Amino acid sequence: MQAPEGATSTPFENGHRVKAGDGFQLDLTAGPPSVDVTRKDVQANASVFKRFVAEDPAGLLWENLVEGKLQYHFYVAVSALRGFACEDTKGQTFTEAQARLMYQSCRTIAPSAVPR
Repeated sequence: MQAPEGATSTPFENGHRVKAGDGFQLDLTAGPPSVDVTRKDVQANASVFKRFVAEDPAGLLWENLVEGKLQYHFYVAVSALRGFACEDTKGQTFTEAQARLMYQSCRTIAPSAVPR
């Protein structure tokens, strides 16, 4: 995975958290990834969902408006690792540039990238 210099990976119950400061925090989780289910869930949150910034069969990057502030989130079904998804760490707020960087990083994951 391409991540900023100094990024660390910490295991948690269902995967790994990759972090490099406050602006780069993503989770790689095991489980059946589904872009379609995530798309529906995101759109169902109509009170905050604004638009998809990027979307393709393997991933989504979207914009929410929460308490008057824009927030960006992403979800990627990791093609190199069947059964894994990569997404922003929940409870954090990211700018569009930060979310785009993490979204692109998730697309560089290779099978050897997941610590065992």
